[in-house]
Amino acid sequence: MKKPVIFVVLIALTSVAFAQIKGGLKAGLNMATLKVDVEGFGSDSENGTSFHFGAYANFGLSDAISVQPELLYNSLKVSDSGDDFTMNYLSIPVMFQYSIAEKFNIQAGPQIGLLMSTDPSDAKDGMKGTDLSLNVGAGANFGKLNATLRYCLGLANTADVDGIEFKNNVFQISLGYQLFGN
Repeated sequence: MKKPVIFVVLIALTSVAFAQIKGGLKAGLNMATLKVDVEGFGSDSENGTSFHFGAYANFGLSDAISVQPELLYNSLKVSDSGDDFTMNYLSIPVMFQYSIAEKFNIQAGPQIGLLMSTDPSDAKDGMKGTDLSLNVGAGANFGKLNATLRYCLGLANTADVDGIEFKNNVFQISLGYQLFGN
């Protein structure tokens, strides 16, 4: 898992040399499902609503293209037969954005998540420490305010138990406020 993190850092550092830099804070809602496969029998959990918050930096590479790394606290809550299960991650998405109009963009990029805690807490013993996702979405900018709608498709098995596979899938709605940059 060190290679994706190194790749993300190199992209961010390379972008700094050529970029117009903006940054700020963001927060929003997560609507998560946990795709479960137990020895070939699949099911999905019920949607759970939780939250995320963090910071972003946006590096403009051209008038239409930018790279936006983020550092987010992501709480993913799912429900199965009335029992709630929460996973809390420190997530690092790196979104490649393409402006399709003056105020609107489409975006895609990888995300790595580092598991910080679970509720119930003993569930963490059966979970891997990292998650990997592919994110796609769209955003809009309104002066210092911005909004994002994003889908995070879980690529990695987050269960650390033989014969069981968990994949996190999350819809995110975010509002952001630009603190610096043009």
